[in-house]
Amino acid sequence: TEHLPAEPPYILVANHTSHLDTPTVLSVLSAKAWSSAYPLAAQDTFFTSRAKSLLASKLVNALPIRRGGSDRAAHQSLRDRLVQERAVLLIYPEGTRGDGSQVMPFQPGIGLLAAGLEVPVVPCRIRGCEGALPKKALLPRPVKLSLTIGSPIIFSDAPQNKASWKAIASTLHHAVDSL
Repeated sequence: TEHLPAEPPYILVANHTSHLDTPTVLSVLSAKAWSSAYPLAAQDTFFTSRAKSLLASKLVNALPIRRGGSDRAAHQSLRDRLVQERAVLLIYPEGTRGDGSQVMPFQPGIGLLAAGLEVPVVPCRIRGCEGALPKKALLPRPVKLSLTIGSPIIFSDAPQNKASWKAIASTLHHAVDSL
């Protein structure tokens, strides 16, 4: 946790293999950061009904994010929330859960979010969650989990364009993959 910024705002980016990833990452945050943390969750999975929406938003303070394509208005809203509310955003830039064998390429939406902001982006590597709660499993199994947190990266000089977004996604993918 020595790599976590002392105060929000900041962005946490992590690989994604299980629904246990979010509680694993949130468990290491300070009380102040935890109270202002917003994990981004797939709108087409966690916000398809009133019951699911309430569960996701109340249980872990999740915000819906639309997969596939870049919704600039949604990203701008997240950027505004991040800075104005001094929030912590938890993002899985792979866009879906992998099998844990490798970190899948990151989508450029993380670049759209981070480019030009004086906000640290903290790479995180999660291991073990895919065995503890695999896809389609209802109950977790006892498995050792690990979370490695890397040094923050700031992309304040990065321009807001597609090439920059892809470069940021690639940089962060490498940072997470190398942990």
